Amino acid sequence: MDFELLDPTIAFSDQYMIGENIGSSSFGIVYKAKRLATEKEYAVKVLRKLPFRPHKLRNAPILKEVLILQNLGHTNIVNLHAAFESKKEIYLVMEFMRHGDLESLIQKYKGLDESVSKTALNQICDGLEYLHCIGIVHRDVKPPNVLVAGTTPLRLKLTDFGISKVVNDTTFMRTLCGTPMYMAPEIYAPGAGVDHHYDRKVDSWSLGVTLFKMLVHLSSHISAVIKQIPILKEGRSKTARLSGQTLPKVGPSPGEDAKR
Repeated sequence: MDFELLDPTIAFSDQYMIGENIGSSSFGIVYKAKRLATEKEYAVKVLRKLPFRPHKLRNAPILKEVLILQNLGHTNIVNLHAAFESKKEIYLVMEFMRHGDLESLIQKYKGLDESVSKTALNQICDGLEYLHCIGIVHRDVKPPNVLVAGTTPLRLKLTDFGISKVVNDTTFMRTLCGTPMYMAPEIYAPGAGVDHHYDRKVDSWSLGVTLFKMLVHLSSHISAVIKQIPILKEGRSKTARLSGQTLPKVGPSPGEDAKR
């Protein structure tokens, strides 16, 4: 890990020149940027602060991502190089992946063959195993959040920790979050009691859906799956309206079977 926490008096614009928009992620927009001193290219995630008080509470999710990223160091996880803070925004300077993401690779080749999918799966598993061993649950594993660092050979890196959670043996997660088509059933837990919770195995479910998409390339079918998901709020079953159609019945959660 090569993390540089710069002097807060130094402005991002004094060090980097921001370029084109190359994507979006949890809480922010990602831009291509160039460091002025070296001409080296980076990806910069710009997180806009919420102006409401209390500032620390409102911006906790943004600050949490910074804290998580600056303590990570693994070959299959994106590297954070520097962080800047202004009155309105936080800038996360990360390594630039010119090959895009796993989603683009799947779309380009209309699915990946078994050997390539196996390589991809092993690398994502290695990244997740590292995260889980240090008490971090990603909660949004999906092809767009897997960056392609190289193609020959294939090298992948997990990114976007905006909704990740730091947990321990006594901690449970309850928040409804993630991308619906990759979300484990125990996260939205239809019909469960108000004390329902889930654990790190939700990442295994999301990984299973990601593998399915790599092999089968049914993106149009997957993206059209969800429209209404019953969720719990204050002890009552309500409905979260999300993109797509109705969630069909599926088999047991891979989180119960895909244990490493």
